[in-house]
Amino acid sequence: MTPKAFLDASVLFAAAYSPRGSAYQVLRRALEGAITILVSEDVVVEARRNLEVKAPEALADYELLVERLPLTITEDPTPEAIKGVSRYLNPNDAIILAAAITAQLDYFVTWDRKHLLSDPAVAEKSGLTIITPGDLLPAIGKR
Repeated sequence: MTPKAFLDASVLFAAAYSPRGSAYQVLRRALEGAITILVSEDVVVEARRNLEVKAPEALADYELLVERLPLTITEDPTPEAIKGVSRYLNPNDAIILAAAITAQLDYFVTWDRKHLLSDPAVAEKSGLTIITPGDLLPAIGKR
């Protein structure tokens, strides 16, 4: 069975900005069928908004990636799910993490060290395996 990974906006941003980085390689592996990529509509919008402000030169590449990738858009989380996650995570990140929890996936992939990767309590309370794109690549292997 193909593993499922929910990508946050930082990963989509990084993939559009750097076609040599591990985030881009994760998307390439999705095109090869090695992994199923899940995102929420909020992730797609946030990545686009951040690129418009911080790296507008990468926006065309981003639009092409979103158009061509086999992305599965998850359902929006319920207000109750968001409220539950907000008890232990910044409310701005809670909507994304709640969408990932609802999606029943194998990995939550992010570059957000400040709020997600550096706090083991977030992984414990959410029940998710939270990793970087670079850590995901060996986890999915050379299928």
